[in-house]
Amino acid sequence: MNRVAVAEITPEFYADILRINEDNVEMLSPLDRQGLKKLLESAAFARAAVADGHAAAFVIALREGADYQSVNYRWFGSRLDRFLYIDRIAVAQPYRSRGLATRLYGEVLDFARAAGVGTLAAEINVEPENRRSLAFHRGLGFAEIGRQTIDGGKKTVSMQIRTL
Repeated sequence: MNRVAVAEITPEFYADILRINEDNVEMLSPLDRQGLKKLLESAAFARAAVADGHAAAFVIALREGADYQSVNYRWFGSRLDRFLYIDRIAVAQPYRSRGLATRLYGEVLDFARAAGVGTLAAEINVEPENRRSLAFHRGLGFAEIGRQTIDGGKKTVSMQIRTL
C-alpha cells in the first residue's frame, strides 16, 4: 500500500464507498448511490482514506438537527443537545488492520473539537455482534448509554458516546 491520504468524499469515490458499504452491510445498513448522495448532503463530516487512487475506508458523520431519518440518529437526537453522530465508518477488507479507521477517527476528533462539539455518538451492533468495532470504540473511550433493537428485531445496537 502506498501513502494514504485523507480526502473529502467526492463522486470519484462513490463506487468504492458503495462497494465497501455493501461488503459490510450486515454491520452497517444498505446504501445505494442516491442514498449516499442524500446522506452526504446532510453530513457535517465525510472523508475517505485514499490509497492507490481508491477509497480504502470512509467515515460519514452528522451534527444534531440534520435532515436524517435513521432510527439510531433520532435516538441520539432525542437524548443529546449537541453531538456529532458517526453514521458509518468502514474499511475495505484488503486495508484492514493498517490504522485507517484510527486515522479517520483522528480526523473526526479534530473536526469535533474545532466545531466545539463535546460529544461523539455512535452505535455498534451487539446482535449480530461486531466484536471488532466494539473493541475499537472501547479503545477510543466510547461507553454505552443504552441499547435498542432495530430492523424488525434482526439487530440490537449498543448506543455509545464519547465525551471530548
